[in-house]
Amino acid sequence: MNKLLIIAALFATVGCHAGEQFKVTTAIYADNRLVATPTVVLDADQQARVANDRFDLTLTVSRNPDQTAKVVTHVKVGAQQMSPIIHVTLDKPATIEIGTQKLELQVSAVAP
Repeated sequence: MNKLLIIAALFATVGCHAGEQFKVTTAIYADNRLVATPTVVLDADQQARVANDRFDLTLTVSRNPDQTAKVVTHVKVGAQQMSPIIHVTLDKPATIEIGTQKLELQVSAVAP
């Protein structure tokens, strides 16, 4: 009986975020120069990719139990690449800088 309750609780927890969407606003820099400012709306736990001849951005957003989200990214500008995994507070700007690359982002939950 306890196993059934645990499984039911697990499904209830997963279900409350099912179908959730996030808006991710970004700014991509290389060598202290702004390269692009893509904005992406994506489903939770689904990968999204935005690319052109100047940059390639791939990201996945997963909600954490609190008001934060885990963002898995891969950014490529020319020969420079970075793949940070960061935890951000929703609706608050965050910045990560590795070498000469910088990624600014803000993640917001999209209202249904």
